[in-house]
Amino acid sequence: MRNAMLRALTVTMGFLLTACVSVDRRALTETIDKDSVRKISGDFSNHATYGSRDALFVSVNLAVLFDVHAGSATHVRVVMSGPDTLTLKITWYSSLGEILAEKSFGPDSGMTIAPDGAIDLPLGGGWSAGHGAWGYQSGNVRLFVNADGDLATIQSERAAGGLEMIPIGVYSRHLVIFPRKHDL
Repeated sequence: MRNAMLRALTVTMGFLLTACVSVDRRALTETIDKDSVRKISGDFSNHATYGSRDALFVSVNLAVLFDVHAGSATHVRVVMSGPDTLTLKITWYSSLGEILAEKSFGPDSGMTIAPDGAIDLPLGGGWSAGHGAWGYQSGNVRLFVNADGDLATIQSERAAGGLEMIPIGVYSRHLVIFPRKHDL
């Protein structure tokens, strides 16, 4: 009797609890060039050449990823400065070389350097509710130079909430690569 009740409860909870996990295997294996990240300085395309097939969960445009109004930029300049206080500066450029936007990250904005050498940046998060849905969403991006010299990002999102009384959980982790620009 007890086993039958546990089975019934398990089946019921399986229908009530909904989760979605989307992880790009390449995000787990991409090589980080630790030396290049600390002294990163270069121009990279604003548009990705590789992104996980699940475009719903990734930004293949650096301006969109960092919430900067420069989606039409052709390339970005990424510079890490300061041996004591590390600051990452990203500048977006038009095809004519005009500066469209700039954004800086440092310890004050939550930037950290992970033990593997990647730069970790929070993407923010927050509570939302409306039209029967509610929940909390947060994310981060890992930024690094890969073995090919390209700028790589691992974009992670986490969310938990519900639709009316049905709980929902979502986790995604995807790799996106922005090629180094050699012809500037």
